[in-house]
Amino acid sequence: MNPVVNDLNINVATVKTNGKWTLIKGFRADSNTVGVQLGGSGNEVSGANSIAGNGQGGVVVTGSNQSVHDNRITSNGQGGIIATTSNSSFNKNKVGDSGAGNTQDGISVTGNNNTINENDVYANTRNGITVNGNTNTVNKNDVGDSGKGNGQDGINITGNGNIAGIALAENDVFANGRDGIAVNGNSNVLSKNQSGDKGKGDAKPRANVQPEPSTAQILKDAKTRLEKELEQAHAPRVTATDHAKERAIMHEVLAGKEFRNLQEQTVQDSVMEKFARWLNHLFASAGFLKTRAAWIGRLIVWGFILGVCVVLVYSLIRLERRWRVRLTLEDEQMPGPGAASARDWQLWLEDARRAAARGEWREAIHFLYWAAISRLESRRLWPADRARTPREYLALVAQEDPRRPGLSQLTSTFERFWYGGRAAAESDYAAAESVATGLISGGTSSANSEGGVR
Repeated sequence: MNPVVNDLNINVATVKTNGKWTLIKGFRADSNTVGVQLGGSGNEVSGANSIAGNGQGGVVVTGSNQSVHDNRITSNGQGGIIATTSNSSFNKNKVGDSGAGNTQDGISVTGNNNTINENDVYANTRNGITVNGNTNTVNKNDVGDSGKGNGQDGINITGNGNIAGIALAENDVFANGRDGIAVNGNSNVLSKNQSGDKGKGDAKPRANVQPEPSTAQILKDAKTRLEKELEQAHAPRVTATDHAKERAIMHEVLAGKEFRNLQEQTVQDSVMEKFARWLNHLFASAGFLKTRAAWIGRLIVWGFILGVCVVLVYSLIRLERRWRVRLTLEDEQMPGPGAASARDWQLWLEDARRAAARGEWREAIHFLYWAAISRLESRRLWPADRARTPREYLALVAQEDPRRPGLSQLTSTFERFWYGGRAAAESDYAAAESVATGLISGGTSSANSEGGVR
């Protein structure tokens, strides 16, 4: 069963509820700080209540889904109804009267989806009805009359970005001190309102309200806009200025010595820049950590230095090995005993040519290979060692050495015909001789015959 406050004359304390479904009806609330204060949700103040002469608001409403109707609310020190709420209704109240209005607004509602219907709102010092919010309905209210107008606007609405709009319909708004109906916002709808009549006009009737245009006017405006846009579309195009003077000044500036060596940023530059930013961030983090824990900062710094040293030592070792096996042109010295170069390369080459003259192509390729090995070894390409295999000789040559491709081709040809036992032809010998001649002369092989790589 609903709690009920009924048939009371209260002039000591405010009627106040913060619960749900409280019904307050048939009482008087005079000379209090606040006449009635509603919180919570679903409460109702209705039924010939008289709320007058209170120091502040007559009815102060918060929460949601509240109902205030059929009350007489007048002569209060602030507003008649002061509400911050949503989904509430304020209907059929008499708010203010001739010479006995409320000191501020008659009805002031802040929130969304509220209904303010069929109220008599007279003689309040400021606005009759003030609404701040969206999708509220203000309908069939009498706001102001002869000798009983509100001090400022009859109805003042502020709402932005509304979709359904604020419905203002069938209100009678007369004799108010400023605007009859003032609306600030978008997508608001005004319909069938009366403002000012027979000596009861507002001081500035409906100053901010624009009448809703008819369908014919909307179509006419659309046609006018379309004609203007078509005219602009068919207008001759204006030739763009070539800015020759500005371009000449720009070229003169860029021709200065400070711009001569400018180049587009390369990928390497971008990588180095990101690396530098990372280093700066690392050391900044180390400095921050050092202030928090000194050993962490020192660990990061020394760890970084150690990493740099390891990378540097590794790079130097690789560089030393690369230069140690690089082909270098040095004075010929006596080869080690038992090495390939112990027999002069010219003798190996003569043996190859004699075998070729006899048609012994396989043996001729064999002699060509050792002629090239003898020549390279005599130039200190590697230390003399008779026990090496052809592949081990090839592994001693640096990857970037220009003679490595020729030696690799000659080695493959030699292994294919000598160790593989395949029959060789004259074309195979000719290809191998071209490669060997290039290696012996100290250059790179110009031959790339199919016979040597089959």
